[in-house]
Amino acid sequence: MRIVSVALLLLASARQEAKREWRDEEVGDGVVWRRAAFGKHAIHVLEIDSARKSVRTGLVRGLGLKRVGEIAGGTDAIAAINGGPFDSSGSATGFLRCDGKKMASNQASGGCVGWTKEGKILFKSVEPDADWAEVEHAVGGGLTLVEKGKDTADLNDEAKQARTAVGITARDRVMYVVVDGGMTMAELARLMKELSCLAAVSLDGGASASMWVRGKPATVAGSETAVANGLVVMAKDVIVFDDRDAQFSCQPRDRWMRDGRSTPGATGRATMTKAADSLAVGNDFMFAKEALGAEAMWKLEVEFKGEYDVYARWPEGAYTPHAVFQIVAGVEQKEVKLDQSKDGGKWVKLGTVTLMKGGPAQRVVLTGEDDKPLAADAVKIVQK
Repeated sequence: MRIVSVALLLLASARQEAKREWRDEEVGDGVVWRRAAFGKHAIHVLEIDSARKSVRTGLVRGLGLKRVGEIAGGTDAIAAINGGPFDSSGSATGFLRCDGKKMASNQASGGCVGWTKEGKILFKSVEPDADWAEVEHAVGGGLTLVEKGKDTADLNDEAKQARTAVGITARDRVMYVVVDGGMTMAELARLMKELSCLAAVSLDGGASASMWVRGKPATVAGSETAVANGLVVMAKDVIVFDDRDAQFSCQPRDRWMRDGRSTPGATGRATMTKAADSLAVGNDFMFAKEALGAEAMWKLEVEFKGEYDVYARWPEGAYTPHAVFQIVAGVEQKEVKLDQSKDGGKWVKLGTVTLMKGGPAQRVVLTGEDDKPLAADAVKIVQK
């Protein structure tokens, strides 16, 4: 009876993983923040393209105990997760190597993640009191979850708690994972395999498990817990403003419709192209039947002051050839005229401007100059 029950639990878990729906958000150039439900809890993944030269990952030690956001806030990181285990004084209780020097040993054989001088990320099981001279920085103390694409045999921890893990895929995608809720080690290993990891290790979990993204806590569990070290991600900041975001507005509202759905200002349905166009951000977009007299606007809100490349996107279809995009950044203004009957489903660069955190009057305004349809999908800014 016990065997049947376990088999049914595994089958239910496999079905849940197969149906898992991910919400993806590009938060850095080469960094995607992925979120999915896990029962009443949530899974957060930072999928990092380590092949990008502009992307760097690494280990940062806190001076004493600090929250993950405070550790990352002292760097130019756009995102971070908690690192290895520690005691009440902030001393590591698992393997820790910084600047080519071993700072602490594993108390038992355990999985570690390390970085070479060139920034390459490696995984290894380190024995008690052993060193790992191949890397400049490393942290561990958890379990090896996945090795050569297979989960390991020592995952007998049946406790359900918040978890943190890091892994790598065959395509050099580094996965920083925080489970914001209850998951066993075996379930965590299955999750890392679901994410196509060939190697993965667990880090400190429970009350320490936390993720920070672009200036704010991404998780509930661990967001207020002080930790001894964190794994950070440095990349060009990227923000996508969609037509469903609070930063978007359109005037007059009764002129604008959502593709295949009811209008925001009135009842009824309208379709401009095939519904939920797969080449539109979020699989939908707004449009006005006549471009002349219609206006859409995206407010440009940033966390970091600096120069940003500004892009616009619209889906495929027959739209106005006379779309006008205006970028406003304080006293700086730029105007670009584009043909929306071309380049559908692509990011088209509008220009480069300097943006300020909390800066007033930072926006992209879209208008049109004829009686053909005008499409408003999304605007993206990329830090230079």
